[in-house]
Amino acid sequence: MVYNHLRNEYHKEQIFYHKINGQEIDFVTTSQGKVGELIQVCENLASPETRQREIPALSSAMGELSFSHAFIITRSERGEEKTETGVIHIMPFWEWAIEFSKRGSAEKTSFG
Repeated sequence: MVYNHLRNEYHKEQIFYHKINGQEIDFVTTSQGKVGELIQVCENLASPETRQREIPALSSAMGELSFSHAFIITRSERGEEKTETGVIHIMPFWEWAIEFSKRGSAEKTSFG
């Protein structure tokens, strides 16, 4: 669902999968040659194993790509995780999809 939503907003070639030091980022989007979104997708963050997989991977990518925020899209959780590289916004898919759609194409690189 996240991929389909991104594909409606970005061209297919502007949605990437990213891997750093063996850690995966589900979606990295670009707009006009700049990183637009860093996104992880998971059912929930209830298990410590999931948190240890998702949060450090995003934090590493944020540092590597000089990006101060990223998203973890879940089924129903919301919150924020502050890391040494920035803030990870945790939100349910439906909420992210509405917020994402509200932002115009020129605003895809900022949250809020």
